Amino acid sequence: MLYNDFVSKSLGFPMLYLPTELFSLSATSLGLLLVFRTNGAYARFDEARKIWGDSLNRCRDLSRQASWITNQDDREAFFRYIPTFAVALKCLLRRPDRHDLAQESSAYLQQREIREMLTSGLPPPCWVLYRMAAIADNIHEESRQQHQLMSHNISELIANVGKCERILSTPMPATYTRLSTRFLLVWLGLLPMMLYPKIGEGTIFASFVMAFFLLGIEDLGCQIEEPFSVLPLSRIATKIATEAGVVANLKQQQNK
Repeated sequence: MLYNDFVSKSLGFPMLYLPTELFSLSATSLGLLLVFRTNGAYARFDEARKIWGDSLNRCRDLSRQASWITNQDDREAFFRYIPTFAVALKCLLRRPDRHDLAQESSAYLQQREIREMLTSGLPPPCWVLYRMAAIADNIHEESRQQHQLMSHNISELIANVGKCERILSTPMPATYTRLSTRFLLVWLGLLPMMLYPKIGEGTIFASFVMAFFLLGIEDLGCQIEEPFSVLPLSRIATKIATEAGVVANLKQQQNK
């Protein structure tokens, strides 16, 4: 605008402008690129949300099934391992600087168990699930059906750990993200050259509005393509711990 208003008019230089057809043709490609990227990011977010929703339901089911364990020490340990699994999975999926697994699991595990979990060589949530499976195996002789039901839930939680690791270890391709960002920035940078001959001083406002919404869509895709950083994992883990604690207390009251 400064060039066209002052330099071009005062010195007689040609005005800078771009034809509308250039943006009409490129807008379709830009729109498709943003839509595909946002849809791909949302698919990752939706899958992660469903995995954690399934894990919540299976932890609830395991809390109910823990009452089948007749040995009191094993039953109490099983109830402790349920919230520990949620905490361990949350810490596995997020950066170490955001969560301290040893500190957060200390509310449920003994220091000996924490050291064993951290040095076992297994992913912490898998270590917890294997300990739960060992306790569930002890009721095999009493009831084969109950053992199968508990083992099925534990196996599904192991599968959910693998699904989360797959999402975490396969991010969106960096070249795809860079292409959409560069395309959008160049498109927005050249947009005023097309708008100025048509709306004059309104170019600033129109360019700002277009940049606000298009860059907002781009930022949305960047945020949700890493779903475990935006999902309320701490709240879900707290819910699992609270409900497991309530069920454990009810079982203790029934045994009195």
